[in-house]
Amino acid sequence: MYLQDGNRLVVVAANGGREKDPVWWRSLKHNPIGEVQVGSEKETVFAQRASGVEKERLWTLLTSVYPGYKEYQEKTKREISVVVLTPKRV
Repeated sequence: MYLQDGNRLVVVAANGGREKDPVWWRSLKHNPIGEVQVGSEKETVFAQRASGVEKERLWTLLTSVYPGYKEYQEKTKREISVVVLTPKRV
């Protein structure tokens, strides 16, 4: 699941509320350049963790679409990351 935020995509590294970040997010933390596909469209993106006011705004939108994210956060001690994927022009 993703959220469209202008020209960016926003995803949640919830991993079902497990104590470890999902593998895809651990990989992107080491190399923040990735590729996403929505429908038949592929795009190179730069991944960055949202923080502060931006994270609060996005978290509110994300949990309104999928309230289960709140339950995942309650299940784990780690702070679940909200990841912003910005198009990278090559």
